[in-house]
Amino acid sequence: MLQNLKAAINLHFWHYNFMRVHQTLRVTPCMEAGLADRIWRWEDLLN
Repeated sequence: MLQNLKAAINLHFWHYNFMRVHQTLRVTPCMEAGLADRIWRWEDLLN
């Protein structure tokens, strides 16, 4: 059960940082930090 919780939290953080465009930044946090050059999709994580 703890393993599932950890996996869910990791997915949440991944989505928040790589996929979600933030209103004030107008890009994802990873794009703002220079870690990504585009908005990622779920397919990018699964491949």
